[in-house]
Amino acid sequence: MDGEAFGLKMLLISQISIILISLLTAVLGPGYMPYVFILYIIVIFAVTLVTTRRGSKPKPEELKVQLFKESNAMKAAMFDQKLNEELSRQFKGMLLSLIPLPLVFILFYLYGLLLAPIVESSLRNVIRSETLLLFLSYLLLYEFIFAVSFPLRWVITKLYKFEQIMIPANYVVYKTGVKGQNIYVKFSNDLCYNYEPKRKFVELVPAKKGFKLRLYSERISELKDKISSNNLIEECRT
Repeated sequence: MDGEAFGLKMLLISQISIILISLLTAVLGPGYMPYVFILYIIVIFAVTLVTTRRGSKPKPEELKVQLFKESNAMKAAMFDQKLNEELSRQFKGMLLSLIPLPLVFILFYLYGLLLAPIVESSLRNVIRSETLLLFLSYLLLYEFIFAVSFPLRWVITKLYKFEQIMIPANYVVYKTGVKGQNIYVKFSNDLCYNYEPKRKFVELVPAKKGFKLRLYSERISELKDKISSNNLIEECRT
C-alpha cells in the first residue's frame, strides 16, 4: 500500500468513526457528550495506531518448524551505537504526533462557545426531529475538529519523518514468520530484510506503511543464513 492509498484508508475509517460516534451522542443525549467525546479521541488515535502497525496471531500449524531462537536480543542491541539516536528520534516523533490532542480540546470548547448556537439555530429552521438535529449538530462538531486536527497531524508526519522500529527482547523464527512477545509477523512478499552484521541485526522491512521488526542477535550470521537459505523473504534492494 502506498502513501496515498494509506491516507485514503485512514480517512475513510475516520469518517465512518465520526458518523457512528455522532449517532451515539445523539441517541444517548447531551448528558453523555463528554464521555462520547473522550471516546472520539480514543478512536482517532487508535485508528492511527492500528493502521500503522503490522502483525497478526499465528495459527498453531504455523509454529511447527522452528529455524532460529534468540532469548537475549538486548545483549547484542546494547553494543549498537546508533540505536539510542534512532530510538530518541522515534520517541520525539511520537510526542510530536500528540500535538493535535490539546488542540482538539480547545476546538471543542471554541465550537461550543461560538459556533454551536449558530449551527443549532440554523438547523432548527429546517429540521423538526430532535434526534436528527442532535446528530447533525454533533456531526458538524466532530467534522470541524477533524478538519483542523487531521491536516496538522499530516503536516507534522511529513515534516518530521522517523522510522518506527520494534525490537523484541526474545523471539523465534519459524518457517512461516517471526514470533516475539505479543507480536507475530508472517513472512510474505510484502516483506524484505536488511542485514547489518556490524550492528548485529536483521531488520524486516514492510512494503506497506508500518513498523520495522529489528532482530538483534549475537549469532547474527546464523540468523541471516536461516532466512536466506530457506528463501523466507528476499533481501531489500537499495
